[in-house]
Amino acid sequence: MTLNDFITLQEQYTKHELCQNMAETLVATTKERLYRHSHEYNWTISYLEHTDKNKVFLITKKNKNFPKIWVSSTYTRYRAAFKKYLKEYFAIDNIPFDFHVDHMQSKVFFKNKYPEYFIRLFLLDKKINCYYGCKYEKLQASYEKNREPNGGYHMSFIQIAKMYGFSLPDLHTSLEQMEQWALKFAEYLELLGYEQKEWNYPGIISTLNATYKNVNINHVYHTPYGRVEIHQNFLD
Repeated sequence: MTLNDFITLQEQYTKHELCQNMAETLVATTKERLYRHSHEYNWTISYLEHTDKNKVFLITKKNKNFPKIWVSSTYTRYRAAFKKYLKEYFAIDNIPFDFHVDHMQSKVFFKNKYPEYFIRLFLLDKKINCYYGCKYEKLQASYEKNREPNGGYHMSFIQIAKMYGFSLPDLHTSLEQMEQWALKFAEYLELLGYEQKEWNYPGIISTLNATYKNVNINHVYHTPYGRVEIHQNFLD
């Protein structure tokens, strides 16, 4: 298997999870909660040889054969652990310099204060990861730095865009431009086999604006399942 094959599998299995039950698609939570979920949802937890079992483990969900690797927010040897994971499960020997092992939820959120939190790792193109780190994650972390972790973080629309390498709008975009970007991304997801664009469109706008916080939204969006009202006031 090549790295590109692995990334295709990573996208396919993540898409399947998101389409089947987005609420179970976690990117960060506590170790205790992951173990509890493993009993509730019949997930399998396993370990990598020659890594710290208290800081690295794998989760394989029911009826799936694609294990996901999770590491403690304080763990520093995560790239080496990911290399062992690729070698053991996919017979891939190396990670080239132009690929990054990424914490899908930035570990800056947790620093060294919350070692009980674990984060799911992804393999991403280096340019994509750096682009999102500079344009989105620093801003997001600046808003979250004084907040306590909330127990669990589910994969957001922006993290889905990151997984696919979908470019973000400028930080100082207008509401009209934000809506145009949200519609374009919703159409892209629909082409990939996700729900029809009208279902995801309001959620994408809300998720993007919740981090950018640069426009007020008080608007009603019409979807196949009814009216969605978004009220986000950041500038008052």
